[in-house]
Amino acid sequence: MAAMARSEPELRRDPFTGRWVWFVPQRLGRPSDWVRAPTSTAAPSEPGVVARDARECPFCPGHEARTPPEIWALRADPDDPTSWQIRVIPNKYPINDSHELIVETPHHGLDLADLPEAHLVRLLNVYRARFEARAREGRWRFVALFKNHGRGAGATRVHAHAQLLGLPVVPPLVREELRRARRALARTGRCPYCATLERELQTGERLVDRDEHVVAWAPYASRMALECWLLPRRHRADFRDASPQELAALARLLGRTLKRLKRAVPEGAYAYNFYLHTLPVGPEGAHPEHADSYHWHLEIVPRLGRLAGLEWGTGLYVNPVLPEEAARQLREAL
Repeated sequence: MAAMARSEPELRRDPFTGRWVWFVPQRLGRPSDWVRAPTSTAAPSEPGVVARDARECPFCPGHEARTPPEIWALRADPDDPTSWQIRVIPNKYPINDSHELIVETPHHGLDLADLPEAHLVRLLNVYRARFEARAREGRWRFVALFKNHGRGAGATRVHAHAQLLGLPVVPPLVREELRRARRALARTGRCPYCATLERELQTGERLVDRDEHVVAWAPYASRMALECWLLPRRHRADFRDASPQELAALARLLGRTLKRLKRAVPEGAYAYNFYLHTLPVGPEGAHPEHADSYHWHLEIVPRLGRLAGLEWGTGLYVNPVLPEEAARQLREAL
């Protein structure tokens, strides 16, 4: 990763959550800043580790009997159980009874960055359909959709998959976003996400990618180096309301953003989490001020650094790469 021109520490506050981030470029050269994936894996029989290859992977075609009975699948041939393209199964080690895995591709070892755009469009439609299925149950306050890629991001399997589950409470982070967004709307008369997007599109300094429907940008107070958010350009509070054109654009920019990230990070350090922030699905989600003030978004957080005592003890993040530099590196990666 290239060195930065600016070297003075800078403290920034995220307008959407209120969290503080200290940008300290001189810490970029520390040998412990970048987490590299190990060159070998532990034995597949060891709990909580990745399978060595496709022969031992329960998510690969032909191994359907090794997983809990599937909830749903998209198959090329309805008569061939191994012809699935996307498969939804219960999590074998669930947090609650709504916890499911979305196996995103039949191809072992491929990431979303490697998949064709048409497949990503189908996948995003599956995300939304499973989200809606959980929301319709009526017993959850929030539906969490997230992905862990790479051991550094907490993934226990190589095979690409996302996770989804209903939560009985609105997560504190989302609740704070909702609260601050309502306050901003009352103060300015505008959705703060829409106002920020407008400024980012004008300046372009933190812009990573865009088309007529979706924008990818490095947030002003990014917690991690090369962090990137994807948002619809049209005001949308609920992910379920995304149009077919917006889902297609999200698929395209998601694939391109992950390709950029894969090329921008040091070899062996490609690990990330992404997660969806959208309206709650209970009474709070129906609040008209939330619909006017909130804006769904997908946050991609590369796991290039380790959180340590300062972050855990204070909630103050330390990032060695300013978002303006991160956006430049991501733009130049493709």
